[in-house]
Amino acid sequence: MDERALVRCLTAIGQAVLSHTPLAIALDEILASVRTVLPQSDTSIMLVQDDELFTFATNGLLDTEEQIRFRLGDGLAGWCATKGESVCLNNPGDDGRFTISADQAYEISAIMSVPLHLMGSTAGVLNVHTSKRKYSELDFETAELIASLICASLQRHRLEQIAKTDALTGLGNRRHFDDVLNKEGHRMRRYGNDLALLVFDLDGMKTVNDQLGHPAGDGLLRDVGRRVQDQLRGSDSACRIGGDEFAAVLPDTNIEAALHIAERFRSSVGEWAAPVQGIGVTASFGVVACDRDSPPERWIARADKYLYAAKSAGRNRVMGDGSIGQPM
Repeated sequence: MDERALVRCLTAIGQAVLSHTPLAIALDEILASVRTVLPQSDTSIMLVQDDELFTFATNGLLDTEEQIRFRLGDGLAGWCATKGESVCLNNPGDDGRFTISADQAYEISAIMSVPLHLMGSTAGVLNVHTSKRKYSELDFETAELIASLICASLQRHRLEQIAKTDALTGLGNRRHFDDVLNKEGHRMRRYGNDLALLVFDLDGMKTVNDQLGHPAGDGLLRDVGRRVQDQLRGSDSACRIGGDEFAAVLPDTNIEAALHIAERFRSSVGEWAAPVQGIGVTASFGVVACDRDSPPERWIARADKYLYAAKSAGRNRVMGDGSIGQPM
C-alpha cells in the first residue's frame, strides 16, 4: 500500500470527522477516500434501526444496491452487527454467514465487514467488497482503522444531536429552537419568503402533575410532542422550549396559514390529552408573522405576549397577528 496515499486518505477522513457538515455528507466523503487505499472496492455504511440494518451511505454501489437491508443476525453484515466482531472473507461463497442479496449487482469475490461501536453498543457496520481481487491482512487492518474513524464521526454527530434534543419529548430543545429561528430568519431576509412562529402551552398542566403525579405529566408532554411533530411538514421545526411550553418554526408560511395550524392543534389537544381525561387539559396559543426588520428576540416576545393574552382572556384559544382574540 502506498504510504502517502494512506496519509492522504486519513487526512481527508480526519477533516470529514471534524467538519460541521451533515452526517450523511461526512460519511460520503469518508467512503470516497477509502477507495484510494482499498482500490477496486465498493463500500457501504449500514446503521442499526430497531432490528434491522439499513444502508445509510455508499460509494460505488448502484441505486438498487443502496436499498439493501438485513435483519440483525442475517447475512455477513447482520452477523457482524450482532456479534460485534470484524470479519474478512476471500471466498465468501464458502462461508455460511454470507448471504447474497437479490439487489446485489455483481458477484463478490472478497468482503470485509467491520462493526461500528458507539457508546457501548454496535451502531452499524462498514462493508467493503470487491469482485476483482482478494484482501490482504493489511487491507483488513486498514478497514478496521477506517471504521474506528467512522465511529468518531458518528460519536460527534450523536453528541451534537443529543445537545439539541429535548430528552423527554424527542423534539428540539431551546438551543435548537434559537438556532433554527435564527437560520430561518436569515433565509427569510435573503429570499423574501414568509416565516411564522407559533408558541403554546398546556392549560391545566399543574393539575395533571398535582392529581396524577409527574409521570403522568411527562407522558402527556411526550404525547403532545409526538402529535405536534406528526402534524407538521418536514421543513417545520417543533421544539419544547421549557416546562409545558412548545414552539413551532414555520418556514414559507403566512400568518393566515399559521393561525389555521394553531387552531387545528388547539382543537386536537383534547384528543392528545386522552390519558388524563377528566382534568380538562386545553392549550393557549400565540402566533406571529416574523417581520424582516426585527430580530428573533422580538418575534419571540410578541408571540409570548399573545400567548399570555390568550391565557388571560380565558385560555383554550388562539391569539396572534390578525386574530380577534377569541377561540377560533
